Amino acid sequence: MWYRNNLERQKADGTTHYYKPEFGVTIKNPFGRQYATTDISYKLSRSHNNTSKTDHVMNLNYRDRFGPFDFDGNLGYTSYDTKGTSRSKSYELTYNGSLSSRHTLGDYILKPSFYLGGWSLRNELEDNSDIIYEYSLGLGLEIPKYNLTSDLKFGMNKLEKDVGDDSQKAFGSFSIYYKPKFLEKLKYSMLYLRAYINDYKFTTGSNNFRETSIIFGLNIEI
Repeated sequence: MWYRNNLERQKADGTTHYYKPEFGVTIKNPFGRQYATTDISYKLSRSHNNTSKTDHVMNLNYRDRFGPFDFDGNLGYTSYDTKGTSRSKSYELTYNGSLSSRHTLGDYILKPSFYLGGWSLRNELEDNSDIIYEYSLGLGLEIPKYNLTSDLKFGMNKLEKDVGDDSQKAFGSFSIYYKPKFLEKLKYSMLYLRAYINDYKFTTGSNNFRETSIIFGLNIEI
């Protein structure tokens, strides 16, 4: 992709050109694994005016099945050229993985899951780093007989900063979707209830706070 601004030639700083090529490949059954798939991608984002700014974005995704568990893992690396000079760069690393499974017990379908991931950002100009860790457990429930689906998730998120307050967040969410008989003739219509809670704690105790939300609704699509 290529585009530019200043089409009417009215910008005082001239025209900026943007170049964004992207390459990707999907590999099926790597390492001889029957259910495995790997996606590899690279994207270059470059802008050019009086100075040039170049970002590099790379990502690796791997999906596979180990016995009753489905695995989905992701590794991403980004180099940001924040000022258009070699002295002003930021580096971002993202890594996460999840395990999930599906079990049918009579009229019930259970879908337990586990997530573990992290994110780190290194800023050369300011000489500091931010690191985030997160883990969570989830349980999905489907009862096709009653047109009911629900999900429960809870976990912890932790931020460690070189500069500023560290923080920790305990979070939870619950959702339930139900399609009663009077809505069965409408394809995408249902009743739903969603609830969320986030409990934040900071190094500076006076900044602690909690947020809670409960949403109930009826969705009708004709």
